[in-house]
Amino acid sequence: MNTSVESTLLRPGDRVVVATRFGDGPIEEHTILAIVDTLNSPADPPDLPAVLWADLTDRAIVVDLDNGTWAYGYQLARPAPSDARE
Repeated sequence: MNTSVESTLLRPGDRVVVATRFGDGPIEEHTILAIVDTLNSPADPPDLPAVLWADLTDRAIVVDLDNGTWAYGYQLARPAPSDARE
């Protein structure tokens, strides 16, 4: 298991599993395009370079996804690790 600091960060370009429709829809896998802190930033918040996975517990963090939609931090999870033996 990777317990380095890098494994605790979510960055643009990372793949995530998203619980769509605010957690009530199907589970989909997407790539993060941008990360924004909507509660602790000015009216037009800048994109963040990274965020701690531990901070994705509510609606403060919003991510833009590769399918043209967005999701709140609480809707995100890490994808299952791929089998390196394939």
